[in-house]
Amino acid sequence: MGVYGDQIGSHFRVQKPRTLISRGLSHATIAVTELRCDAPDHGMTTPIAPEDAFVVGLQLRDYSGDLWLDGKSAKVKPIHRGQIAVYDLKVDTQAYLRTPFHCLQFYLPGQGLTSLAEQNGASFDRDLNCALGVTLEDPIWMQIAQLMMPALEAPEQANPLFLDHLSLALAAHFASKYGGMHMSDRLVRGGLAPWQLRLTKEMMANRLDGNVSLSEMAQACGLTPTYFARAFKQSTGLPPHRWLLMQRLEKARALMVSSAMTLLEIAFACGFADQSHFTRVFTRYYGVTPSVWRRSHHGRELKTMH
Repeated sequence: MGVYGDQIGSHFRVQKPRTLISRGLSHATIAVTELRCDAPDHGMTTPIAPEDAFVVGLQLRDYSGDLWLDGKSAKVKPIHRGQIAVYDLKVDTQAYLRTPFHCLQFYLPGQGLTSLAEQNGASFDRDLNCALGVTLEDPIWMQIAQLMMPALEAPEQANPLFLDHLSLALAAHFASKYGGMHMSDRLVRGGLAPWQLRLTKEMMANRLDGNVSLSEMAQACGLTPTYFARAFKQSTGLPPHRWLLMQRLEKARALMVSSAMTLLEIAFACGFADQSHFTRVFTRYYGVTPSVWRRSHHGRELKTMH
């Protein structure tokens, strides 16, 4: 068990923090935990057992506090909203939480980062090129984190494949920007083999709720997750999570035309969390609500994507 979820919440004395867990990396867990306290002088965090992992803290509000690394006071400046700080969990880290805080804590296992680099013919330098606990500007990290926020707020509506993509992007960004990994620019030529494409499409079509991970599909194809994601897009023109979403929407359209099922029943049958979730996604892609679309397409046949 890594330092995320209730475990990191206990160190900050925050109960039941919202957490997202992704296994986009082979045999490794990436997690993001939201920690919040609106009271000043929350006190000291408790010691964390050392492990081969990193934590990136992204502040969602201005914060100021004190930091100790391996028992020595570290001089740190106040962190403003949108800034990050990096921590190595092999280093004993404690903080005095002086001001109210609201942050996202991203857990990145060292083994997973090393594996990611090896999959791309590179290496990951564990001696990072940034100082620990120091305020950093990283707009890319902030942008990806913002894409994750809706999933934290409504996890039942989150697309696991999409979270895998975002987590993989964060891991690759961290390893390249702070760990010296240089991703290969080699293009995937030809995409997936026909049997691989057919297999992964069937895996996703049979689990329209999105409960299939990049790692699982990559393993079924005998590929690494990063190679699989690129090859799938090369073959279909869409990343896996977008292809899956289009399948869900197409099945919903077919059911609206051919069945007497209610919109709620169709939403559940197509892997949406509820009718309102289905309506929001459908309207975003087609410009009209499902009920309006259904009335205007009554009795028609649809052409589907394969």
